Amino acid sequence: MSRCGGSLSIDYVKDMAFRLLQALEFLHSAQVVHADLQPSNILLRTQDETIYKDGEDELVHPSARKITEQSAVFETRNLPTDIRRWIGGSSIPVLCDFGEARSGKDEYTKHIQPAQYRAPEVFLQVAWGKSVDIWNLGCMICAYLFSM
Repeated sequence: MSRCGGSLSIDYVKDMAFRLLQALEFLHSAQVVHADLQPSNILLRTQDETIYKDGEDELVHPSARKITEQSAVFETRNLPTDIRRWIGGSSIPVLCDFGEARSGKDEYTKHIQPAQYRAPEVFLQVAWGKSVDIWNLGCMICAYLFSM
């Protein structure tokens, strides 16, 4: 698989970008702006169901932990580093977390989006609309290709 500095193949990132653009086209046609695209708001369907064994192992053989009255701190469990095991060759991204979403044809000025993905109009505090999602996705694609 050809790579460009990141953990994901260029082909996978292209496919993911296409699918996310389809999702945004659907949202935007319904006059909805997601306003918070970031990797943590994209779920991926797994193709290799053996990864669920990792979770089952945690239930049967829990990681070391320190428990106090206020919290529980778990030791990090070493998971396989090959991200392809988690996402498969053709996993479908699913857009989630619509907590910052806006609906209607209005333009907005409120600060949204994580700083590293923030559209210029949001930084400049001028009216913004659907285009901020496209900028946001472009920034994420660059991050996936060059810095994961």
